[in-house]
Amino acid sequence: MRRSNQQILGFYAMVMLSEAGQSALLMGRFAAHDPAMAHIAADGAPVAAIYKWGVHAPGIAAGGIPLVAARLQMPGYRQANLYGTGTTIGGRRIMVAQGFVPRNDPRTPGLFEYRRLANRSQSAASAPGLSQSTEGGSNA
Repeated sequence: MRRSNQQILGFYAMVMLSEAGQSALLMGRFAAHDPAMAHIAADGAPVAAIYKWGVHAPGIAAGGIPLVAARLQMPGYRQANLYGTGTTIGGRRIMVAQGFVPRNDPRTPGLFEYRRLANRSQSAASAPGLSQSTEGGSNA
């Protein structure tokens, strides 16, 4: 996002993962700082998962977040679970408020998951942090 005077307002960076990328992420072998090309979904290929790499949306830039959420509801994205680490206290707080839950897997310390509504079973839907409300807004 940029203002007319070319100052950066904010950003929302994601990595669209292939099946191999999702597997590597869940096994603790995904290098978020330098992902292997095999872990990134090719253009036009199915997106298996979405890794939230970084978000900085202060002030007016926060207005772009609903646009990102709407895009993630489009075919090709709406069934891909979202993951992220929330590297700051504020980032973790926002992720939890959006419905992300810690994976609690020793292979992936600090990894949070947002399971998309289409991927929730009845038993998982009743777990804390995974409401049955409709997706959209800032949850996606």
